[in-house]
Amino acid sequence: MLTTTAGLRFLARGPSAARCLNVSRALASTSSSISTPQPVQSSRPAVYPRLRSAATAETRPTAALSSSGRKSNPQKAFLARLQKDGGPRIVTFRRNVLHTEYARFLTLCDQVKGLSLDQALLQIKWLRKPITKKMEDAISEAIVKAKEAGFDLGKTYVADAYVKQNAAILQTYLVKRYLRGRGRYGATPHPVSTLLELTLQERVKPFAARESDPLEWVRDRLRERQKPFAKTAEEVYTDVRSRRKVKEVHC
Repeated sequence: MLTTTAGLRFLARGPSAARCLNVSRALASTSSSISTPQPVQSSRPAVYPRLRSAATAETRPTAALSSSGRKSNPQKAFLARLQKDGGPRIVTFRRNVLHTEYARFLTLCDQVKGLSLDQALLQIKWLRKPITKKMEDAISEAIVKAKEAGFDLGKTYVADAYVKQNAAILQTYLVKRYLRGRGRYGATPHPVSTLLELTLQERVKPFAARESDPLEWVRDRLRERQKPFAKTAEEVYTDVRSRRKVKEVHC
């Protein structure tokens, strides 16, 4: 009875009260729609069916990566492919280079990949920069290691040349004494080091990537010009073994 009386009183107020009632109902419905969370519809076009939103994407296991962007253990897979292609006669040489940026080695590493040892010694002669001497010393030490392992230097090729920054294997005493110790210009707060890795392989035929390169014949002609000024791998081994080894001092 009270509800009926209240409704009659509301209708007696006129059409303005009815309009207010309709507006309040509309506002109530709007507020309820705002408060109720609606599912977000993606505006992505249908031409990309493989792309999914972050909420519905499935997490897939990925291979572990190192700080350099390489896989955690690529060496085993690389050596397996190399052994399948050219044989099991493989030797790896690593050299720590101090106070030298790794970017200086990138050009030389790309140039010597796939070349024989004699060709690599001729190839690095074209880059007449101070870094060439360090690369030549590294190849010379790799030649000595390969020769003492029983490799035929005439059939040995540079399968890979890899360089990584600040990855040199150094002793704590060496870092404190020579790298961080005070010198002519004060202490070195962040010593720069580079790890140079050369992989040599004794194989019957050269790498197919070098043979199929259309510009390789031009490089061969340019390397022929450096023969009077460079030594062969056998001559390098004889020269290194005849010298007295002096310990390097880094200051």
